[in-house]
Amino acid sequence: MKTFKHIENIFDKIFNIFQSVQILSLVLICSLVFIQIVLREVFNIGIAWAFELSCFFQVTMVWLGAPVLLYKEKNIRINIRRQDVEEV
Repeated sequence: MKTFKHIENIFDKIFNIFQSVQILSLVLICSLVFIQIVLREVFNIGIAWAFELSCFFQVTMVWLGAPVLLYKEKNIRINIRRQDVEEV
């Protein structure tokens, strides 16, 4: 039982790091998009790599978020009963 608690604490620490990286990714996405819009509309210049970096941070959020949600049992569940499927 003590070993299980220790493993659970390790998982909690890992997933807290994942959540921190997700929050940082979201902040960076918002900042990049805002800076890109301001530069493009006000100064008529843009950052060529801003969109790609925003996409990278979005993928990072998804790939780190899925295991966190699964661990905390907050993931989306779809329940299909056999009776419902046979009626269709």
